[in-house]
Amino acid sequence: GMGSESLIGYIFSLKALAYMEKEDFEKAGEQLKLASENFNAEKFDEAIGYYILILAYYLFCLNDYRNAMLLAGISKNIFSKYSFTPWHMLSGLFRNINIHVKSFSADEYSEELRKGLEMNVYRAVEIASQVLNSNNKI
Repeated sequence: GMGSESLIGYIFSLKALAYMEKEDFEKAGEQLKLASENFNAEKFDEAIGYYILILAYYLFCLNDYRNAMLLAGISKNIFSKYSFTPWHMLSGLFRNINIHVKSFSADEYSEELRKGLEMNVYRAVEIASQVLNSNNKI
């Protein structure tokens, strides 16, 4: 299940997604930063999986493909490793990410994707924070 901090992080992630639908990426970025502060790598749960998924989508929207592919790989890794079942309301998001991932040729960013797929999932939160805090394009 989700702890209360995780739940707060999850809610910020969903808010970020709502802002992305309105193409307000600045606000979306702020919500994702707030989300990241509520996740604790030691208390790993499915909320982190969704946060990483939404962050990957955000990075695709910003055309930061290198980081987007890394995060997409981590997200896939998390969902397969823990057999989390994607919520129906977010199934479109999973489809979207897969379309993005498949749109790159085999050699373009595939290294990033592979890195994400093979990464220790407990590093997901830390990697996500690094990406968010180094992202000056917002």
